[in-house]
Amino acid sequence: MSPPSRNGARKALLLMLLAVSGSILLLRQPFTWDAACTVARRHLPDVLGLDVGIGRCELDPLGSRVLLRGVSVFAPGSDTPLFAADEAEVGLGFLSPLSRRFVLGHVSVRHPRVVLDLSKPSPDKPASDGTCPLTPLERVGVGRMSITGAEVRLALPEGRSVEVENLDVGWVERWGVMELEVGARRGVVRLGAGGGELALGQLAFTGALDPDEGLLDVERAEVTLDDITATVSGRVETLCHPTLALDAQVFLPLRTLTQAKLLPRPATGHLWTRLSLSGKPSALAVGADVSASNLSYEQYGPLSLTARLSYAGDRVRVESLEAPLGGGKVKLSGALKLTPELPVELTLQTEDASFGRILERAGVAGSWVDFPASANAHLTGTLLPRPSLSGPLDLRTGHFTLATRAFDAPVRSGKTLLTFDKGRAQTTVKLQGDRVSFSRLTVESGKSRVHGEVTLYFDTARGLDIQGNGEVELSDFGHIAELPWAGRGSVNYSVVGPLADVKVDASLSLRDFVFWGFNLGVTQGKLSYSNGVLSFPSLTGQKGRTQYFGKGALTFARLLHLRLDLNVPQGRTEDLVDLVAGLSPSIAVIQGQFGGAASGRVEIDSPLEKLEGLVAFDLKDTTYLGRRLGAGAARLRFVDGKEMVLERTVLDGRLGRTWVEGTFAFAGGLDYRFGGENLSLAEAVGPETAEEMGIQGTLALAGTVAGTADKPDIRATLKGPRITFASRDLGAMDLALHQDGKAMRITGHPFRDAQGSMSMTVKEPYLFESTLELLLPEIRPLLPQVQALAGVTGMLAGRVTLQGPLLQPDAYQVAATLRELTLARGDLRGRNQAPIVLAYAGGRLDVQPFRFSGASVDVTLGGWMSRTRMNMSLREGRMDVRLLEPLLPGMERVGGQLRVDAEATGTLDAPSVVGTAELSDVRMSMRDMPLTVRAMSGRLEMTGQRVLLEHLQAQVNEGQVSARGDIRLERFVPKRLALTLQLDAVPYRMTEDLPLTVSGLLQVVGPPTGPTVTGGLDIVKLRYSKPLDIESLLKTMQKKPSLAVGGGGERARDAFFTWDVNVHFGDVRVDNNLAKARLLGDVRLTGTDVRPGLLGRVEAAEGSQAFFRNNLFTIEQGQLEFRDASGIDPVFEVQAQTQVREFVVKLHAFGRPANPLIVLSSEPVLTEGDILSLLTLGVTSADKDTAASASYGLAAEALFNVSGLDRQVRRFLPSNPVLRDLSLQIATTYNDATRQAEPTAQLESKFLSEQLKIGMTQPVSGRGTRARAEYRFDDRLSAQAQWDNENSQASFGNLGLELKLGWEVE
Repeated sequence: MSPPSRNGARKALLLMLLAVSGSILLLRQPFTWDAACTVARRHLPDVLGLDVGIGRCELDPLGSRVLLRGVSVFAPGSDTPLFAADEAEVGLGFLSPLSRRFVLGHVSVRHPRVVLDLSKPSPDKPASDGTCPLTPLERVGVGRMSITGAEVRLALPEGRSVEVENLDVGWVERWGVMELEVGARRGVVRLGAGGGELALGQLAFTGALDPDEGLLDVERAEVTLDDITATVSGRVETLCHPTLALDAQVFLPLRTLTQAKLLPRPATGHLWTRLSLSGKPSALAVGADVSASNLSYEQYGPLSLTARLSYAGDRVRVESLEAPLGGGKVKLSGALKLTPELPVELTLQTEDASFGRILERAGVAGSWVDFPASANAHLTGTLLPRPSLSGPLDLRTGHFTLATRAFDAPVRSGKTLLTFDKGRAQTTVKLQGDRVSFSRLTVESGKSRVHGEVTLYFDTARGLDIQGNGEVELSDFGHIAELPWAGRGSVNYSVVGPLADVKVDASLSLRDFVFWGFNLGVTQGKLSYSNGVLSFPSLTGQKGRTQYFGKGALTFARLLHLRLDLNVPQGRTEDLVDLVAGLSPSIAVIQGQFGGAASGRVEIDSPLEKLEGLVAFDLKDTTYLGRRLGAGAARLRFVDGKEMVLERTVLDGRLGRTWVEGTFAFAGGLDYRFGGENLSLAEAVGPETAEEMGIQGTLALAGTVAGTADKPDIRATLKGPRITFASRDLGAMDLALHQDGKAMRITGHPFRDAQGSMSMTVKEPYLFESTLELLLPEIRPLLPQVQALAGVTGMLAGRVTLQGPLLQPDAYQVAATLRELTLARGDLRGRNQAPIVLAYAGGRLDVQPFRFSGASVDVTLGGWMSRTRMNMSLREGRMDVRLLEPLLPGMERVGGQLRVDAEATGTLDAPSVVGTAELSDVRMSMRDMPLTVRAMSGRLEMTGQRVLLEHLQAQVNEGQVSARGDIRLERFVPKRLALTLQLDAVPYRMTEDLPLTVSGLLQVVGPPTGPTVTGGLDIVKLRYSKPLDIESLLKTMQKKPSLAVGGGGERARDAFFTWDVNVHFGDVRVDNNLAKARLLGDVRLTGTDVRPGLLGRVEAAEGSQAFFRNNLFTIEQGQLEFRDASGIDPVFEVQAQTQVREFVVKLHAFGRPANPLIVLSSEPVLTEGDILSLLTLGVTSADKDTAASASYGLAAEALFNVSGLDRQVRRFLPSNPVLRDLSLQIATTYNDATRQAEPTAQLESKFLSEQLKIGMTQPVSGRGTRARAEYRFDDRLSAQAQWDNENSQASFGNLGLELKLGWEVE
């Protein structure tokens, strides 16, 4: 470049510098500053719409700053500046060429003052044009801002205002983000007319603003007003359309709100809240965790709680709320809708929360009702304009109390009306502004179920209103007005009135009713409580079978006043004792022991402290423990509340005359006298016992009671001149009793040879100790009534000591030493050889080994026995079997010897017996049965529960029987037999005329009282030879046949055996005037010995014969078939024939013995009438010549039989060893010699021996006489000789001889 050009540039630069320097100099001149201020004063009002005042302006072009002093901004027409600052400094920055944003370097304001009046809404509210408040920051920026010492005053509606002093604001922009910090330490918030004010303790804000992102980040914001503290942190996104994400914490003491007059009533406690706000303002979601401590507002509270709340849309939800309450806690959840009436829905749960405390928190203080409640309720309703909530409630309660005092007041300040331990209630609860009501209330407690309607008013002047009914168990409710009661029944009740004057009315229908110790039984009546009076205006009832009527009242005043009027028109003594048994344990002791009839009244009308009254009763047929005391009258007077006087009461009865009189002082003094004359000892021990034991005697009783109720002094004597026991005179009785306090002692002589004493403590458990030295000449009445001791007598001498608690026999301890014990039955006698020592304690009896011996017994006994176990031994025992006769039912004439060595151990239910027993020469007979046992001997082994028989042998009815097997025992008694019997030629008479001999093998199995007999028997020999009368036989056959097994007695007895025995017929024969036959077959004996049965078939052997009217029938076929297992009713069939004159008569009989059928036929043929005439008379209708003689014969025979002459003749027939079984009969027979039917005498007898039989038939005409003799050598061979005079040609008659030989093939 050329020098000229270079010089031109230098000049231009110099000119520019001169211009700039001039401008700077110009701008630094005061007149320039004034001109700039003037321009600002002129144009800023138009821009701002406000009056602007600027005191002084300074420009610093080098520092790029403008300094304004005395700046103020006024509303048009106002003298009070809206904004004023002592000094404001603005540092100029630069204009960004890219964003065209002008950035100020810094702004500094000192002591600005802002005054805003927001108390009135602006009349011309500009419509929002939707411009974002951050838009100006897009064109103008401030690098740093500092505001110090600011004052802000805001006037709010209704006289409220906010003043802040010493407000500092800092702003630093870094990389487009403005870091803000605000702080203030002084200020006040005024709450308007009638309100208080809150001092601003701290105002602080720290955060950052990003205009480009529209993001406000709140690091910390805190405001403190008095004790109220609020802190906020979080962020606000898209400030033009903000989305919140803020967390806040608020600490709010209610006392501060009260002091600031934000609450109209006093409040205490504090509330801590943690809030979470999210979302856009139009759809804001708020969550809150609340913790409150000791909140109290006016009469409500105090209450502590924790809660979690949420808000979204128009609904506030209580997700959970939990508060401790009265030893329990309350849980609440629900929702509140933010509409005008504030509808609410709540779910309430309580756990052992005090109902009284709940009402107290709800503003109802001093509730008369309290119980720990565990409840579940679902309530719905509204809170405005007044609370109204209702819903179902399920309530479980602990100890319930209804009283005439506040639930937390001292007990002495009121009466407890009703209590119960626990229960369950279901109801619908309704909470209103003035009351809490429970409708359709159902309460269950124990066995009680009560229904009701309950209303509890918040106003104590209205109190409560409870109505209901139910089925109750009064013992579930403990007491009524602090008086004990019990019973069950139905009740209707009403509890109403202000808390200061509650009235109770109820109607009762109760069973087993107990009130104040009186057992009133079945009771109906009314109950009321009002003005301190508990009354029963109408009362009817029945105790046992005793009816009573009355009324009563208790007045709870300074002196408790009792008014009672009770009448018993006709009742029982035992019922009256039961009625008053609950008043005293001493009365309860005699409960159930008195009897008789009683009528009377009870009249009381006085304060209990000065009790005056009368109890008067007439007694009839009075008994005590069954002892007949008799009749009398009793009058008991209460005197001035100091004493109870029993006028002389005398009872005359079977026991004798007894009396008692005296005074009981309520202070404790006793003064009673009692006695008895001509007292019957037999009546005292019981008439039946006295008769059984032979007890007699007349006693006299005299005694006094002195001292006090706590320490009575009782003295008494009981004497009798002559005591009889077991019908023996034991001498005189002389006993003395002395009780000093709880110690009682009885000493003296129960009878002449007895000395005893007894000491006892008259207090639970009534410990006593007694000693008795006695000699009893007869102890039969004292022996157990068991079969083994039947007929036993004896005597006893020894000493007995007994001690323990009187009412606990299981705890008794007994020690006894028997010097002499003698037992006898008939001529069997024994006694102990040394003292017998017994000890009983803890349910165990110990017997030291002792020897008991005599002519018929010698045993050594010892061991122990408890309630469940035993260990007893019998060593080297020897005894006469006659001692065991009572243990052998059905046996008599018992004799023999038994040796035993055994030990019994184990439990009483299943004792185990181990040892041996030997029988020798035992003999006995079975009562009512033809069985006699002799020479029985054998050995028995006892092994636990079994007795083994080892080859027991005996003679039974002259036959031999051997037995083996075992017997199972249960408690020493045979319970099951398993025996095998071998019989060898044992004779037995089933009836007197039916002897038999049997052999065989039998098994006897089952219980001893009804065993089953099985096996087989052979009838070795059976003979039936008794002559029979045909007419009697036919009559007997018409009856149900039975087998007689007894001894002919009339007494019915139970079955002893059950039969199942196979019987084989051996030598079984019938040989009498009707038949001569042998029976063959096998049958089975069944049934019992009382009702036997037979199954099987019996047939008549070939050659069997039957006789009818001297006609010999040959039995061609004969059989009996037995079909009844429980009876003997056979089906029979017999075919036989005989030759009568020239006729052959055939007989066919069949059917049952009770209904036999007989068919007769003949050859040549005759009518049935002729056959009967032929068999009976020997003639037919064709034999007219013999009809008259036959008629005479029949008449003679009839006269002989009907007149009884035949029986009279038999009385005079000789019976001796020469003529045996002699018989004489008169019959009409056909005489071949005369060819006529005529009366015939028939004579038969055994001669000299059983083998020789003779007979004779003599017609009245003399001709046709026959004599015969038969000698039987054995069962197969016999010889018979016969003589007759039918042939008139022989003068000596006709003589014949016949030899018979027979055999049988089986």
